[in-house]
Amino acid sequence: MVRSALIVALAKSGRVADADRRLAELKKAAPNHPRTWYSEAALGYYQGNLWAAQTAVERARHFDPDYVPALYLSGLIDMQLGLYASAEVTLRAVTSFAEGTQFSKNFERFVQKVNADGKGVVQINYIGGPRAMPPFEVGNAVRTKVVDMANVTGAFYTNLMPEADALKLISKPAAQQRKDGTFDFIE
Repeated sequence: MVRSALIVALAKSGRVADADRRLAELKKAAPNHPRTWYSEAALGYYQGNLWAAQTAVERARHFDPDYVPALYLSGLIDMQLGLYASAEVTLRAVTSFAEGTQFSKNFERFVQKVNADGKGVVQINYIGGPRAMPPFEVGNAVRTKVVDMANVTGAFYTNLMPEADALKLISKPAAQQRKDGTFDFIE
């Protein structure tokens, strides 16, 4: 079995590809063990992705609330996130659909609500739709961090995530998918 300490050491030394490969092996061998998720959290932490690290450390603590390495890393992440919490964060968002259409209205309402409720914490700079960015480039723009979030259909980024095309074939309602574990399986 892959050792968690090796993954952390690889991440610390900047050997991210090796750490990713070892982490994939560990996820297959022990998907429900806190050390697996601690390893993912450490990898995210050393890559500077504190939000991903926080999510993974929470998952580690889900499997064992007293897992000491996860508690330690959680404290480090919380301290660093606290440094950023004092500044308002602005996210860039785009839609792959024309503004004001039925396909964009809910997303635009979401942006308005976040901007109204998130003053001083988070704001969304809504760039717009196809006039700002070609619809089939939106998935790539999220991947390369040109934008932080997007309103886009999976059919527009199957080159990045082929599984997205399969989502339209699911006949169960989203609430049932969350309840029966379909969403967890997809992630």
